[in-house]
Amino acid sequence: MPFISKIKLSVMSYVTEDVEIVKKSMLYCLPEELRDIKIKRQNLQSQFRDKLIILSVDIHKKQELKLALSYLSENIINKEYFDFEDNLDMLEKSLHLRIDKFKTLDEIIELTTGSDVIKCEISYTTYSKGENEFDQISKIYRDAGLIA
Repeated sequence: MPFISKIKLSVMSYVTEDVEIVKKSMLYCLPEELRDIKIKRQNLQSQFRDKLIILSVDIHKKQELKLALSYLSENIINKEYFDFEDNLDMLEKSLHLRIDKFKTLDEIIELTTGSDVIKCEISYTTYSKGENEFDQISKIYRDAGLIA
């Protein structure tokens, strides 16, 4: 039976943005108990030589995963419009959510198709391959409350 094994949040901060505000935006996607988590920071440069900063967090521990999944399932406001099949990558074994980066500043977690987003990758692990693998994977995300 598949199970959720990792959550990765990442967000890009552009030179025109305050990195602390972008960090706050990303951390709002986690319950308060996890907001002191270690944040990885990458300093990059765009093809136009603009400075970019990528902030990311990884969650692996079972109890932290449970807290984060519960928080996301309770706070995503528009998951009934989410196209599960288009956002599930069965080769990479992950579900990709795109969260509106600016709405989280207003404490709203809303899925979007935009490009300036908080990326949330929810990975699963499975040890069996079978005819009903898609159904099993759908069930773990449905049971977690991430899809309607």
